[in-house]
Amino acid sequence: MEIAKVLFIGDGGVGKTSLIRKFFESIVAEKLTVGVEFTLFKISDEKSAFIWDIGGEERFEVFTESLMKGAKLVVLVYDVSRTSTLLNLEKWAQKVFQVNNRKIPAIVVGNKIDLGKSVDDDLVKEKLNNLPVITLEHIETSAITGKNVPTLFKKIAELVSREDIDLT
Repeated sequence: MEIAKVLFIGDGGVGKTSLIRKFFESIVAEKLTVGVEFTLFKISDEKSAFIWDIGGEERFEVFTESLMKGAKLVVLVYDVSRTSTLLNLEKWAQKVFQVNNRKIPAIVVGNKIDLGKSVDDDLVKEKLNNLPVITLEHIETSAITGKNVPTLFKKIAELVSREDIDLT
């Protein structure tokens, strides 16, 4: 069985863990991830993905780079109500690029749309075009309401299953 390493990364408090828990457990995380958490996502009999939920707090940066090695797909998450989290995606994407020495396929997720959007759409487009990853999709979600959470994981499954995208 083939198992792809899928990273969920971004600043602390953007909702990475909540998105994962909403999909797999129908609950929302109540506290920040300490370090890293793993979830196995069975896609088919032949393919699965290990979802690596990497804590976004600065104090975990010592560990994050080694955890990013071997990523097949990255899910970059920002909070649509905090522009700084969008701006910091470049830092996260750059770390993944440096550790893997190549551009990794990515899904960019603007989470917390239930709070109202304060991030400018033009700024989002600009940032997505300048990230050192291969941006395949941009999805806006809400872990609280569940909006587009199934769509996100369907897209992850689709990308991990596709043969025409180099996830190695």
